[in-house]
Amino acid sequence: MPAQSRVLPGGTLRVSDESLEVAWFRPEDVAGLPMVPAVRKRLDDWRAGRGPVVR
Repeated sequence: MPAQSRVLPGGTLRVSDESLEVAWFRPEDVAGLPMVPAVRKRLDDWRAGRGPVVR
């Protein structure tokens, strides 16, 4: 079962010590984004409805 989109109640996107920039993306645009394989796997698992796992 694919993950469902959720509406966030508010807040502001901002960078942190772990990011240089942040942005919102549509699910169909994620495949074209550059990212390390481990992050891509986590996103693919989430979109497929699978919970976090230790690999």
